[in-house]
Amino acid sequence: MGAAPRKELDAIELLMQDQREVESLFREFEYLRSASEETGGVVELACAELKMHDVLNTEIFCPAVLEATREPEMEKLLAAVADDQRAIRDLIASIEQAHADHAKRDEYFGLLAGHVERHFEQAETHLFPRTKNLTGLDLVSVAAQMKMRRSDMAAPG
Repeated sequence: MGAAPRKELDAIELLMQDQREVESLFREFEYLRSASEETGGVVELACAELKMHDVLNTEIFCPAVLEATREPEMEKLLAAVADDQRAIRDLIASIEQAHADHAKRDEYFGLLAGHVERHFEQAETHLFPRTKNLTGLDLVSVAAQMKMRRSDMAAPG
């Protein structure tokens, strides 16, 4: 008896998987900080993950959702996502500029963690459930585009 074929992740599952990874990095940051350990590596990794998440959201996921709907409520949700993504990009830029000042970097990272957690919660409670109900949106196909883009970004030079 062979193993059951693996189900392909859809775009929402892929984004949620990324979100769990970032949340894990936030917890690791708090643990390291409470133990007076160096947090730089975790901060750098979390920022890289969030940059990737931003690209996948803004270049692929949100445009696909927008194309599949013209509901004013969904358009408002997508506008809120775009606003959140801009705020997250700004905080990441502040973190990167403060890299030599560990206290300031960690302060900005704490702000980033709170903002990102609210962003993830909004996506999971409002955007994702509504997106799942859209007809004409192939979330597995969108996930394939996201995986390809991620692979392109991860490829050297």
